Amino acid sequence: MRAWDRTRLGANYVPRRGWYDRLWGEFDAAEVREDFSALADLGCDHVRVQLIWPWFHPEPRVVSAAHLGRLERLLDEADRAGQGVWLCLFTGWLSGFAFEPAFVPREAFFEPSSRRHQADYMIKVARATAGHPALEGFDLGNEMNVVWSAPTETGDEWLRWAVGVLGDAAPGLPVVCGIDHQPLFGSATFSPRGVAEATGVGIVHAYAYWSGAQRRYPPEHPLVRRLGAYLARLFRSHAGDPRLPVWLQEFGQSGSCWPAEDIPALLDEGVRAGVAEGVCWFTWWASHDVPPDRGFDPFELDLGLLDLQNRPKPTGLRFRELASGLAGRPVRRPGDCPPAPAAHPEAVWEWLERQADEAPILLD
Repeated sequence: MRAWDRTRLGANYVPRRGWYDRLWGEFDAAEVREDFSALADLGCDHVRVQLIWPWFHPEPRVVSAAHLGRLERLLDEADRAGQGVWLCLFTGWLSGFAFEPAFVPREAFFEPSSRRHQADYMIKVARATAGHPALEGFDLGNEMNVVWSAPTETGDEWLRWAVGVLGDAAPGLPVVCGIDHQPLFGSATFSPRGVAEATGVGIVHAYAYWSGAQRRYPPEHPLVRRLGAYLARLFRSHAGDPRLPVWLQEFGQSGSCWPAEDIPALLDEGVRAGVAEGVCWFTWWASHDVPPDRGFDPFELDLGLLDLQNRPKPTGLRFRELASGLAGRPVRRPGDCPPAPAAHPEAVWEWLERQADEAPILLD
């Protein structure tokens, strides 16, 4: 595990052939090797990988040995390519689709009756992977709050419990919680303070499209072009900790709703603004494009740094430049943070606007 005090750039892994169903159902080590090698050529040093909970945990007392074996082979390929790996466990929500095991009803996810199943899954995955040199840590899930809802007191208590289970099963490995933007704008299952206290890391998913920023503001507005950096400030303010490490874990933009020729510049400005605000790590969504015949929302199809032939796109070439110039740079975290806004969307947007007007984030 590399420290949070150095800038790192990586990608959320989206397999270029067959999406995640081919990855876990028909694992092809050569394809994964090619994908990870192409990412390494861009300067990517870590990938975030989705396990798809019901595929790995198909029955109450069964965690698939075949899937764990494929996961070990993926970690081997990552190690060969110099990629650190973060495993998302309760996925859950992914690219517009919800994946849930039949034996944990959606409404019972946070109930005590579900914990024996959740613990069994976490422990078996952790024990199967914890000693691998490519594994850097666990993400409890991908935007879990989109699928499973609870009052924040319930969600935060579950989070402390789950972090404890993984801490016992894989001592020394960090655990994060990959929330989307909604807990920063209101009450949405997990609170930023609860995430910070349980994991020691703030997580930001910053999409100008999904957050609504690009509908509220003109294209050149800083809350569109530098949204991730301002959400990092917001997270630290909610957590009450200006020194909190923050990982910009997802950010990206699609030519379906934005001029494609401007997306490399958005990547560049988003990363440089994050560096100026003391964000530690930057993980673009996504590593690869998605084949157009998959039935995805058009937004999901062209988010890759690499195309379906593993060739760098213009965004990938800009990523390579950023990685060459910024990777390994010491992180400079802010010395203080402003008081947090009320947990209501309009109050948060007004707070962000004041930050952009009165304390703008300037590029280095």
